[in-house]
Amino acid sequence: MAFHQSEWQSNILRRDDPAETSYGVTLRFLETADLNDLVELHQAVVANLPDRHIFRSDQPDFLADHIERRGATVGAFKEGRLIGYAVVSFPYQDPDNLARFTDLPADEALRVAHFDGAAVHPDFRGNHLHQTMNQIRGHYALLAGYHHLMGTVSPLNPYSLGNHLGAGFQVIGHAVCYGDMQRYIIHRKGHPTSLQRPRNPEDKELISCPVDAFFEVSEHLAHGYIGFAVQRTSSGKYLLQMALRDTVTSDTNRAFRT
Repeated sequence: MAFHQSEWQSNILRRDDPAETSYGVTLRFLETADLNDLVELHQAVVANLPDRHIFRSDQPDFLADHIERRGATVGAFKEGRLIGYAVVSFPYQDPDNLARFTDLPADEALRVAHFDGAAVHPDFRGNHLHQTMNQIRGHYALLAGYHHLMGTVSPLNPYSLGNHLGAGFQVIGHAVCYGDMQRYIIHRKGHPTSLQRPRNPEDKELISCPVDAFFEVSEHLAHGYIGFAVQRTSSGKYLLQMALRDTVTSDTNRAFRT
């Protein structure tokens, strides 16, 4: 399994640059030689968190495993400096496979890949690097034969949740993971999609919940609802749009090329 190209180019702005200078960014899969830079970036992101529950802190061994042995990690570089990363993990038969939160049969559970951690340095957020790295790692998983993409997202991170739902993921479950961290379980089968919406806009079963209302969302999930979009209100609140399973449609998006 291989891409037709080994790296990709993008352009970004630095958040604290009043001149709005555009910088070139190179994206590629990380190698063992990049591990120290990856650990340094990960630790910087964790140290900058307003709440430790937003983002899981990983050990260097975990990050090393996901450069080669158990998956792969996309890195974004500005002038040789690592400013973002996104992990894709292949759990296969390991007990942490998120298929345990679904009704997938055993053979399909082996085709699950995890979006297992992604971060961008605070100085360079707002440049859609998260979405770009998601496209790359998602396509990598599909080429490797893993057509069920899953992950966990904090209810305190509406930006990440919105990015994932905007690419066709759905909130299908909930759990307390990584010790004491509340998480939504997300899932997408196959290629990215966009513009998720109810088939019937007049559907009276549609629900909007605050993204951070973990227990309220969990109750609706238990009654057959899924989350399909995040909406930001005029007052700055983030709402999770929910509908009954199989009542949501979307547009197919296969624009990413390798």
